[in-house]
Amino acid sequence: MSREGIWTAALAALVGLGAIWFFMNFERVTVRERVGMSGEARRNPYLALQRLSGRMGQPARELRTLADLGRLPARGVLLLPRPRGDLGRLERDRILGWVAQGGAIVVEAEPARTADPILDALGVRRVRPSEAIASRPRQVTLAGSDDALLVSLPAAQLLESKHAKHSVDAKDGALLVQIPYGRGLATVLVDLAPLRNDAIGRHDHAEFGWRLARAGGAGGWLLVFDNPEKLSLVDWLRAHAAHALAAAAAFIALWLWRTAPRFGPIAPDPERARRSLLDHLRASGRFLWAAGQGALLAEAAREAALRRLQYAHPDFAGLSASEQRARLAATFGFGEEEARQVLAPQTPRTIPDFVRGVRVCQAIHERLARNR
Repeated sequence: MSREGIWTAALAALVGLGAIWFFMNFERVTVRERVGMSGEARRNPYLALQRLSGRMGQPARELRTLADLGRLPARGVLLLPRPRGDLGRLERDRILGWVAQGGAIVVEAEPARTADPILDALGVRRVRPSEAIASRPRQVTLAGSDDALLVSLPAAQLLESKHAKHSVDAKDGALLVQIPYGRGLATVLVDLAPLRNDAIGRHDHAEFGWRLARAGGAGGWLLVFDNPEKLSLVDWLRAHAAHALAAAAAFIALWLWRTAPRFGPIAPDPERARRSLLDHLRASGRFLWAAGQGALLAEAAREAALRRLQYAHPDFAGLSASEQRARLAATFGFGEEEARQVLAPQTPRTIPDFVRGVRVCQAIHERLARNR
């Protein structure tokens, strides 16, 4: 065996041993990767809770406008996530009046520095904990039930209420309070995270959400107020930074008043030169030729000439090829080469070839124009 053959065999053996080692130490596996919510579940964070309620025999729907709050059913549970910056006094009174008539609300507390008219009317205060509270599963019981549920309630703030008849306490305050209001019930939580799509399947969160949904009594509705017109930046600035905006507007007006006299008279804009249609056509033709589309230009010229010819001689299309060449020779004095340029598609390779083909087509237009 030659030296080249020995090296080839050694290299093949090395590659084979490497392949054997690779397949003995590695295998192809399927890995699950979380891609997040999609579709309706991405838009509505409480979709899973609504469908759970529907399957358990309690209808559920979403309220999308403030006007829907004035058409609440006689019985049911109204879920009020945050933020609720759009709720004014009229909507607050409607909700609380509905609760006093026997409804139930589940309210997620706004951050401590944000106004919350619902909590103010219920007499619930939000307080800062003296130390950070770890988000861990806790034993939670609700009014009217002795069974404890394992629920994870995040707590960036805590609640205080003198009117609460039931609460889930933590150090310095409560994570959940339930307050009788008229003939109804108000449940306030520091966070509704356990009821959202991404967490309702953990621990006892589904049972926790179902018990809250049944607080309005049998046969009622589960209503989720998810107002699409959340508190906008303009509304927030108008509510919390009106003085700063007024000062900024005054400063800008003063600056414009001081700067405006420096502007001189407005000079007229120079009149733009308008190009002729021929300039545009010439530029388009050069662009197409440079892009290798000479055959497209030649075919367009040939088809235009044939249409003009068939309009003047309607029987031309029904003639045989030899009769068409004879007609071209008799009418326009074309030779064999010129007739072929008219009757068959051309692919000009050079500019002179293209010009000769276009000149033949132009001759047809000129002759027919003189004879008209």
